[in-house]
Amino acid sequence: MKLLFIRSRRGAYGRLMSAAGVLAAVVLMAAAGYHIVGEGRWSWFDCFYMTVITLSTVGFAETLEA
Repeated sequence: MKLLFIRSRRGAYGRLMSAAGVLAAVVLMAAAGYHIVGEGRWSWFDCFYMTVITLSTVGFAETLEA
């Protein structure tokens, strides 16, 4: 019950910052996954780009060459 009270006191700004932090962590981990799977062949920019278009489900029919 106390956790619910603390959570409600955070307000909208706190919830927004928590969501932004979780999203940033997911994007960072997914980009690191692309980098690990690619064994360093792809730049970090390419890894972040592929992560964003994958998570946003846009796709653009792009693939990274092996």
